[in-house]
Amino acid sequence: MIEQLDKTLAKVVEGWKSHETNLVKSVENLTVENEKQKEESIKLKEMLVGIENELAKSLEDL
Repeated sequence: MIEQLDKTLAKVVEGWKSHETNLVKSVENLTVENEKQKEESIKLKEMLVGIENELAKSLEDL
């Protein structure tokens, strides 16, 4: 009886560790993706500012 409980507990712990490992990997992947999105957002904002400046200069020239 105790041996069966030990085996069951070992399986539960193994499953939990596997689940926790998957969660950690998911968080790491999401963190990397978030950083990439932030960098892309900064690039797009810089591009927008450049376009706005060009448009303002063009309007002044007219």
